[in-house]
Amino acid sequence: MPAKKAPAKKKPTTAKIVKLRPRKPKAARTDGIAQFSLQKEMLQVLSRVSGNKSKRTAASLVDEGPLRAFMIAMDEGATLEEESLDGNLTLQVLIGEIEVNVGRAKKRLHVGDLLVVDQGSAQGAKAVDPSVVLVTVAAGGD
Repeated sequence: MPAKKAPAKKKPTTAKIVKLRPRKPKAARTDGIAQFSLQKEMLQVLSRVSGNKSKRTAASLVDEGPLRAFMIAMDEGATLEEESLDGNLTLQVLIGEIEVNVGRAKKRLHVGDLLVVDQGSAQGAKAVDPSVVLVTVAAGGD
């Protein structure tokens, strides 16, 4: 009987945060105020990541002036390539657990954790579990 071949190892999936091409939600905006249902947005990104070949997807909530806010959904094992963004940023885990590399430091974030990263610091992430992360970027921040 011939020996069975070991299954080929899958190459890790990587993408830059800015290359995710997040879709724009339809939010009501009046008097300079926009309101979003994070729960609704989470359900939408989660439904789109299921079966997605890249194992991740994103939805843009705000992209005006120096402020950007977007939600990223990642299947277990999905990664985001290490990159420096153009402003201070926050990462808040809404669902799941992720590992974040900031420079040489490695941080593990769980539901409810908020990480603040200074402008110019390179960061990358890997989903330990299926995860949803809210990312805000204040471009040009100090």
